[in-house]
Amino acid sequence: MSEFNLTKKYIEETCSYEPDFFNQIRDSIIAAGINEMSIDADSAQFLRVLLKTTGAKNVLELGTLGGYSAILFASIIPATGHVTTIDNDVRYHPLSQGNAEKTGYKDKITFICNDGLKAMEQLASEGATFDFFFIDAAKNSYINYYEWALSMAKPGAMIVADNTLWKGEVPDPDKTSNPIRAMRRFNEYVSQDERVDVIITTTGDGMTLARVK
Repeated sequence: MSEFNLTKKYIEETCSYEPDFFNQIRDSIIAAGINEMSIDADSAQFLRVLLKTTGAKNVLELGTLGGYSAILFASIIPATGHVTTIDNDVRYHPLSQGNAEKTGYKDKITFICNDGLKAMEQLASEGATFDFFFIDAAKNSYINYYEWALSMAKPGAMIVADNTLWKGEVPDPDKTSNPIRAMRRFNEYVSQDERVDVIITTTGDGMTLARVK
């Protein structure tokens, strides 16, 4: 087992916690064959703590899949808050909406089935603003997602991008797959952006956090 995976296993065993109904959501995602693309337990716990710490109310998510993270956000934000989640894959919308309905959070979540960049452009044109963003969609579009997020971000908003270490391989110059190169470009881009304070964490598959100044 690699050092990256050993550390991840330790964190999951030590700190990760999932309420029972989230285990049921994960079971549905496994049954649909998309568990590898969904966030894992330590990432969920990290996001849970981060959301509670920031006090975010309005969340925009890129990449819905089975609805795990959207429901996670809806379970944490205040009753007056709302989650908007975007995914262009129509195959998973019945699963995500069904999970939201079963857990009682459907009314706190708006599901948008559209290309992520087109949907963000539309939201921006409508004057939408958010104080928390979670990017977990097409890797080559991360920089564009990030820029649209900034256009709708309130001061102090948090932008979180997932998979930014890609199984610990992003720092390895010998690794050159398209997702790895996309994550390198994104991390370098955000790290040089003076509009935000940024840190890369080893949580899950790597998360980059940018706090809007």
